[in-house]
Amino acid sequence: MKKITLLLLITLVGCLTLNAQTTRIGATGGVVNAGGRVEFDNGQTVNNNRQGFYAGLVFDYGITSRIHIETELDYVSAGNTDFFQVPLLVKFYMGNTDFYFQVGGQYTYTLDETSEEISRSNIAFAFGAGFDINKRVNLNVRFAPQLNDFQEEEVNNIVSTKINYLNIGVAYKLAIGSREK
Repeated sequence: MKKITLLLLITLVGCLTLNAQTTRIGATGGVVNAGGRVEFDNGQTVNNNRQGFYAGLVFDYGITSRIHIETELDYVSAGNTDFFQVPLLVKFYMGNTDFYFQVGGQYTYTLDETSEEISRSNIAFAFGAGFDINKRVNLNVRFAPQLNDFQEEEVNNIVSTKINYLNIGVAYKLAIGSREK
């Protein structure tokens, strides 16, 4: 059964690649704002914003000329905290322009040590927009508000901890095996 599933998966990916308008891989990077929000059991809320940078790899798969799936694997450093960030987004190009909107999800994993009561995983809804300067370079902005809670148990009167990410960056992509027009 595992061999059949693997064969079907390889066939599906191969067919999608053949029918894709463009498939691109490249590098991405930019600035990030990690907006933390801590809620206490007495109702008090403390906001803490940390600025930093991100850098990583980007994979852009064109389903049609106007709809793409894009994912990244990014290293993020904001304040004194390091993360891995993996967004999975669907990009919708507007008409015959190089402007697009994107929507999807984002998983972020905290690389720093945490206590047992605090999760390292961040699941977020992600959305944003971008503009293709040319076939290789694009500018983009993405906001990802956290859906889950880092705080698994109350600690020091803290009942909720969430981080929302704002990424502003640039990507440089090269076409691989595409039918680019």
